Amino acid sequence: MQITDEKVKNSFVIRALKQIGTFFIFTMVFAIVFSFLQPRVYKTHSEYLSIKEKYDNLQKEYDSLNEKISNDTNALNSKKEDLTKSNEDLQNKLNSLNKEIQSLN
Repeated sequence: MQITDEKVKNSFVIRALKQIGTFFIFTMVFAIVFSFLQPRVYKTHSEYLSIKEKYDNLQKEYDSLNEKISNDTNALNSKKEDLTKSNEDLQNKLNSLNKEIQSLN
C-alpha cells in the first residue's frame, strides 16, 4: 500500500511540475509573440522621430520669421532716419524762407 501511495505522490509531483513548466513555457511564448505583434518601442521611436522633424521644421520657420522681422525692423529704422533727415532739411528750408520773407518786409 505504501508503494502505491509513493507512486501516486510521485506522479502527482511530476504532473504538477509538468503543468507548471507548461504554464511557464506558454507564458513565455505568449509574451514573445505579443511583443512582436505590438512593437510599442518602435512605434514610440518613430513617433519621436516624426515629432522631432516637425519641431525642427517649426524651429527653422521661427528662425526665418525672426530674421525677416529683424530685417523689416532695420529697414523701417533706416526709413525713419531718412524721413527724419528729410524733415530736418525741409524745416531748415522753411526757416530760411521765413527769414527771407522777414527780411523783405
